[in-house]
Amino acid sequence: MHPFDFATTGLVSLVSAVVFTTYYALRPLLLGRIKLNHHQQLVQALKLTEQLANFIVPELAVMAELDNVGRKAEAIRFITAKLNEQGITVKAATVSAAVENAYQVYKHVTNGDQHNL
Repeated sequence: MHPFDFATTGLVSLVSAVVFTTYYALRPLLLGRIKLNHHQQLVQALKLTEQLANFIVPELAVMAELDNVGRKAEAIRFITAKLNEQGITVKAATVSAAVENAYQVYKHVTNGDQHNL
């Protein structure tokens, strides 16, 4: 008898078919899970950005030695540094929008600083 008879060949074919079928059946599920994880990480990063902006804007609004542009630049620098410490990268435009939003909330909702940031 030859070492690769029909039974062995059939078994190898069956195992190969099971492996490939399993791969193609699970691949969409795994890709969906990866996409969901990425989405959840993005949502958490945006929430953290918003929280940091809400924290730093009132602190900087009362600093007389900084002008409006300086306050905003310092807020963006602070938030970006804190996010980078956590290994989180957010676009500068997103951080800028979070700072602007936090300032508008501070100004209009809490009747805080009456200057433009």
